[in-house]
Amino acid sequence: MSRICKYSLGICSRCNLPKDNLRKIKPLWCVECYKAYQKAYQKSNAERLRPVYKRARDKYNKTPKGRIAHKNGKYTRKHRAVGKFTLKQWQQLCLIHGNLCLRCKQNKPLTVDHIQPLANNGLNIIQNIQPLCIDCNRWKSTKNLDYRGDLI
Repeated sequence: MSRICKYSLGICSRCNLPKDNLRKIKPLWCVECYKAYQKAYQKSNAERLRPVYKRARDKYNKTPKGRIAHKNGKYTRKHRAVGKFTLKQWQQLCLIHGNLCLRCKQNKPLTVDHIQPLANNGLNIIQNIQPLCIDCNRWKSTKNLDYRGDLI
């Protein structure tokens, strides 16, 4: 039986069982067979793949979306904080405040600041976030200071 015939019948070429979820690229394996193959490949080639994955992760973490994801992931897991916010929500918050630091009112690169810090059991949600420049964020440290004023 040729591959074309197997595909038209919906038969996986690895497990030879009829499947509805065949991948449309070669080899014609069902999703379960392909995932099992990937897992085994990654396990047997872990040492070789580790630097490849690290380069990809580092490259992603340098993008704006990656920085927000990194902040939402690693830091909040460390502090066991509840909640998440998206890059789009962060960008909208910055636009609402005119892309200015809320403390010094200067147009500097903005960082995410938690009004009630995660270290003080604050939530990692957009309602607990304010845009501050890095100097003002460091000055604020773990104080509970809200610079948003009437825009809450």
